[in-house]
Amino acid sequence: MYISFLNGVMHMINKAYKVENLFSVFEPYPLSSKEKFDSFYVETYDARGTDIVKVMSYALRYSYNPYMKILFMGHRGSGKSTELSKLQDKIRDKFEIINFFIQEEVDTENMTYIDFIFAIMSQLIKYVDKKSSSKELVLDSNDIDGLYEYWYSERVLETSEFDYGEFKADFTAKLSFLKRIMISGGGIFQTGSESKISIRRKIEPKVGYLVTLVNRIIDKVNQQLNNKELLFIIEDLDKISIDTAENLFIRHRKTWLSLNTRLILTFPIFMAYNSQYNMIKEDIDLFCMLSMVKVKNQDRSPNEKGVETIKEIVFKRADESLFDQKALEFLIAKSGGALRDLFQMIRDASFEALLNEHNKILEKDAQMAYRKLKSEYERLIRNEKDVEKLIEIYNNPRLLITDDIVMELLLKGVVLEYNGERWCGIHPAIEDFLIEKGKISESNKAF
Repeated sequence: MYISFLNGVMHMINKAYKVENLFSVFEPYPLSSKEKFDSFYVETYDARGTDIVKVMSYALRYSYNPYMKILFMGHRGSGKSTELSKLQDKIRDKFEIINFFIQEEVDTENMTYIDFIFAIMSQLIKYVDKKSSSKELVLDSNDIDGLYEYWYSERVLETSEFDYGEFKADFTAKLSFLKRIMISGGGIFQTGSESKISIRRKIEPKVGYLVTLVNRIIDKVNQQLNNKELLFIIEDLDKISIDTAENLFIRHRKTWLSLNTRLILTFPIFMAYNSQYNMIKEDIDLFCMLSMVKVKNQDRSPNEKGVETIKEIVFKRADESLFDQKALEFLIAKSGGALRDLFQMIRDASFEALLNEHNKILEKDAQMAYRKLKSEYERLIRNEKDVEKLIEIYNNPRLLITDDIVMELLLKGVVLEYNGERWCGIHPAIEDFLIEKGKISESNKAF
């Protein structure tokens, strides 16, 4: 059983024993609570190739670098959020963790490094407010004076919400002012308004000073944490566009790297194919990769270990009697090991089963669900250059080319990178599409 919150209402979700329960139990959300872990977690490290949680926990615990920066990459829906939740449980004795999703803080479609730093600052202010209210932190006016003066004197947010003359100089008043700045500014950064551009223009000339002020508060907090230290975990950065990723990780990484705290950022897998990837690596303490669960080998033969691991994940959530064996194996193969795609197909197949009055998912239901997924992937192939690159990757999976087309295909999820002897494959839905178009031979196909 686990607890899900929808529109503020608590729902108890149990393992599925009926077809009508499959849709809820295969919601594509991370296992972020103890109840979810106890009910549904499956260790997949043997199938993926390494225990990435142990790697990160050892690095954080045993490194002498108090400002360690970790980039954690993997495909969308590969389970990064679930593994990060597990990591947090392992290191809570050592770190005070501020975990948030960047998409809930800013508009990631056109996010800049200014927006990113503002989001981190906002989370820090929220943390200080919460811990000060509960007396877990005892800060005074001087501790936040610099940040207060920055926002107060610069008049960065010139809106009717602020009367810049109304605030007194005590800690509570200054913190209240900063909270209102964070709320108002956060609202602006979540929209595409002109106000966002204006704020960026005012912040950018003094962004280095802003980072210095944030660092002062981080240092003050760390001094009171009793052998713990702050750790920021920022998720959803793996979902940003190529332009946004290059802005953040290439052109302006030095700015956020100067934050005096440990950071774990999810990292877009396509950036590993950027020509400047090695330059990024030089500035980062640790790169970690959560590999896909392989359901096929490089020679396109089935990978039994991977298939069995994914079956175990499915059967944690649903009784085996709800699947025809061939139907489930078909869905696993067509997912390419992408758990998000598998969950989507199971949910769609459950509706097909209900419509056909089946008491389990049959091959017919699975095929209908796959056709829906396949049509979604087909729409992602825009031109002949995409097709040429996909054929090239299909014929030579270890041809790890660094170019913009490969990056775009990885971003879309039509190309998948696998563990072990690092190689790429194209998504099974795209394989079938290319076979239908006569671009590749069906005789070479594994499934």
